[in-house]
Amino acid sequence: MIEVGKYYILNPDRFYFSIDLQRTVKLINPVIVKLTHTSTLGVLFGSLVDVGILIDIDTNNEIEFKEDDILGEYELKNTPSMVNCYMDFNGLFT
Repeated sequence: MIEVGKYYILNPDRFYFSIDLQRTVKLINPVIVKLTHTSTLGVLFGSLVDVGILIDIDTNNEIEFKEDDILGEYELKNTPSMVNCYMDFNGLFT
C-alpha cells in the first residue's frame, strides 16, 4: 500500500505531467519521487528527488503519476556527515 511521505521509484519508460512546466515530460532514470498527496480520481502527486552519490535531495519539482507507475519503494540516501567533511585549508597555509 502506498503512503504519503514515502519515496517511490517510478517507471522511467513512461511520460509524466510536470506541474511546474505544465508539460508532459519523459525523465531519465532513475525517477524517484516523494509522494506528497493523492486525489480521489486515482492521480498521485509527488516531488522529484535529485539522486546523488552520497545524498539525495528533495526538490520542489512536482509531477503527477498513477499507482501503476510505481515500481517499488526507495530508501532515501541521507548522509550529510559525509558531505560536510569538506574543509578549505587554502587560507591556513599562506
